[in-house]
Amino acid sequence: MAKKILAVILAVVMLAAVLAACGTTPAPSNDGDKPAPAPAPTPAPSGDKDKEEEKKDEEPAKEEYTQTYALKYSSYAPEGHPTNVIFEVPLKEFIEKESNGRITVEIYSAGSLTTQASTLDGIINGVTDMGYDAPAYYSGVYPRIELLTTPGIDYGTYDQQMAVFKEFNATYPSQYFEDNIYLLSWQPSATTLFVSNKPIETWADIQGYSCRVPADKVPYFEAIGAAPVVMSTADIYEAIRLNVIQGSAVSILAVQTTSIDELCDYATKWHGATGMTGFYFSKELYESMDPGAQEVMDKARDLVANELWRTDLDYQESTAEKNVFERNPNFKYLEFDAETTQKLAEAAEPVLAAKAAEVDALGLDGTGILEWMRAHAA
Repeated sequence: MAKKILAVILAVVMLAAVLAACGTTPAPSNDGDKPAPAPAPTPAPSGDKDKEEEKKDEEPAKEEYTQTYALKYSSYAPEGHPTNVIFEVPLKEFIEKESNGRITVEIYSAGSLTTQASTLDGIINGVTDMGYDAPAYYSGVYPRIELLTTPGIDYGTYDQQMAVFKEFNATYPSQYFEDNIYLLSWQPSATTLFVSNKPIETWADIQGYSCRVPADKVPYFEAIGAAPVVMSTADIYEAIRLNVIQGSAVSILAVQTTSIDELCDYATKWHGATGMTGFYFSKELYESMDPGAQEVMDKARDLVANELWRTDLDYQESTAEKNVFERNPNFKYLEFDAETTQKLAEAAEPVLAAKAAEVDALGLDGTGILEWMRAHAA
């Protein structure tokens, strides 16, 4: 009997243990609604951080330059002249902005500092720091450039002329020029016009034609039978008004700015001449500048060479032309007849040969240069 009672008690205890186990709540697993904790981030290897620090240490700190420069820009264009407005003022503003005001530019207009045909000398002698001028105006100083711009050879469009000028100066560099001038850019001349108060279309019309010309063009104009007179651009209007001359060999921009279209109704296009105006900076001053200032002037050079000179010439060929024709509805372009064009070319030959001989006499191979020029004609 006792054994039966013990067996019953043991069965009850076992049943209670089983029921207790079934009622226990299991611990949540990683597959349930509650997300598993995010793994701890893996720390970056200390070696990579050290390399980044080393790289920073190796990079040189950009040097801060504080020296200031006050530049003088000499122009023979008056204030408000298209060249002043669309070329000189933008150049000044670019340099001042690019340098954060460290470099300032004061423009001396209307020849108040140096005049036409004296600016290059003024830069070399320290009278001015910047400006534009034509080397051909300096008789005997740049003989090879004088030969290049002697009338008689047409080098084509503006872009073609620029290519010729660059190649010429690389092939026949002027040591005097290279030693003293930091070149911003060359600028080819616009189409030259025979502007007159009478039509000029034939060889007979040219004979005795009294006109203002640059000094370096006098031999050619004498060779074609004209009566050339050298004077400043500012004096052309009064000279025509007083019948001292009949007209002038100038660009359409000069027609607009001198207002000679008020006195002359005719402009004959002449494709046998070229000119090379340069925009210059003092090389001595450039080389004395700190690297930051030199960088600004290098950027200014690129601006002049790639944008500003073309803007100036585009103005001449479009806006200036439009203004002249609106101001004088009787103003008209003429062309030389075929016979006259041929005679103008023939008249240039002895002038070119004489100029080449002058350059030969200086030991500068004028004959070779003349052959080079003919090979580069348009």
